[in-house]
Amino acid sequence: MYGYIETESDADRPYLLRRMAHSVVAEISERSLSELYNWPLEWQPKENAFGFTVYDSKNKRSAEYLVDYVDYAPEAAIGLPTEKDARLRVFTNAIRDLLASKGVTRLLVAVTDCNQIEDSIEIHIDEFFDVLQRNLIENQPPNRLYIITRYKNSESSPTL
Repeated sequence: MYGYIETESDADRPYLLRRMAHSVVAEISERSLSELYNWPLEWQPKENAFGFTVYDSKNKRSAEYLVDYVDYAPEAAIGLPTEKDARLRVFTNAIRDLLASKGVTRLLVAVTDCNQIEDSIEIHIDEFFDVLQRNLIENQPPNRLYIITRYKNSESSPTL
């Protein structure tokens, strides 16, 4: 899983990188914007954006446990909750925390295991868990780009 965060200014970047390093997800690390493979043209990053990748653990370079949406035996040592909805909640809460960070205006994340994006959907953060859960039930992984905003269409970003 990978994506990018849009911020109000590039000055917000060091703070967000520290937040990512302390995420409850096993690892969220910075990714070059040039590595947003198969990214739709209409969603290319603009100014004040930086990329990230989500991994299952600090020792792995995949997110298979986060996107497979299956329950594991309680004794399984996967480094994350063994119950599928609990793992999904860990991931969506980490995205919610990043999006709620000072200076973040929008967050885009591709939920895929092969750098393939078949479609995209714009949603509000409050819808993310339910939409992603439905998508994972239908397709594992959904190979979908989620454009996640803090504000619903009828709301506007507060002026800072």
